[in-house]
Amino acid sequence: RAGGHDVKVVNAGVSGETTSGTLSRLDWVLTLDPDIVILETGANDGLRGIDTTLVRNNLRQIIEMLQQKGIIVVLAGMKMVWNLGPGYTSEFNRIYPELAAEKELIFMPFFLEGVATRRELNQEDGLHPNAAGYRIIAETILPYVEEAVDNVSSTDTHEREETKGGETKIVEDAPVTKIVAVILKHAVEGNASDVHIEHIGEKVRVRFRVDGVMYTSLILPANIHNAILARIKILAQMKLDEKR
Repeated sequence: RAGGHDVKVVNAGVSGETTSGTLSRLDWVLTLDPDIVILETGANDGLRGIDTTLVRNNLRQIIEMLQQKGIIVVLAGMKMVWNLGPGYTSEFNRIYPELAAEKELIFMPFFLEGVATRRELNQEDGLHPNAAGYRIIAETILPYVEEAVDNVSSTDTHEREETKGGETKIVEDAPVTKIVAVILKHAVEGNASDVHIEHIGEKVRVRFRVDGVMYTSLILPANIHNAILARIKILAQMKLDEKR
């Protein structure tokens, strides 16, 4: 905004996630109807030694799904530590630049540029940036994000339909309706016995109970908590002020 851009930023990341996890949550990301997605995932795959072919295929599928929706993708590259062996490291480090070229993406070569291996900019584990580290990352990624913002069409992105009177009507899909549909779809497909929607600080956590074990499914912005509950009550034919 300081640069004159009217933008809203949503942190849709989940700590510890792999590319497979990102792919499984993409339906939810799409309910946010973003114009731009900063795609930064895969480091956890590398640290676990996951097959680089799977990592590449997951990333390619994520990118293609986003592009099919007309979303501009900023791909943040990752590089793997050498103690996994030169063969694996070399294969992993080629994934991001090759996909960026293949899909013609805005490409930040290394998300941790200027931060990786610097003890004062990372947490005690030496892998995850601290607050000072993230300030540098934000400064480094800014030009790539500004390029993406400049590429977003200034035309109205909503679908329009012509009414009989010749007037143009804006047709919008309510994001909360889509989010609740995704939650219920995942619950049914996962054979969940119950769903927990928990307002925790600045986030809403959605958890499923499967075979007696609780799993976190989604992390959502806190400001849609009441809207989600209202939508569920409507589907259950409850009164909006009813508490159970």
